[in-house]
Amino acid sequence: MTYQLTTLADVFNKVPADKIELCMAEIGLAMALAKATSIDLEVQMVWPEVTEWIDDGKGEVGFDLVDANGQNILAATITKEGK
Repeated sequence: MTYQLTTLADVFNKVPADKIELCMAEIGLAMALAKATSIDLEVQMVWPEVTEWIDDGKGEVGFDLVDANGQNILAATITKEGK
């Protein structure tokens, strides 16, 4: 199942109760990795207005770093240790 999330209220209202903790953990990890990457690459990071969370049970977190022209600079997928 895929969820389009814009606000924390979207997480509350759209994601099933038993999946909220996983959703927030995966989005939080993606945010931390994206922010750390932007610092390492010395680029200005802007988080997208809409975040897509895919409840696929893979334990993967992915993000794309895109420049101002929409060109992909970096794509990364991280699997949490132990998965």
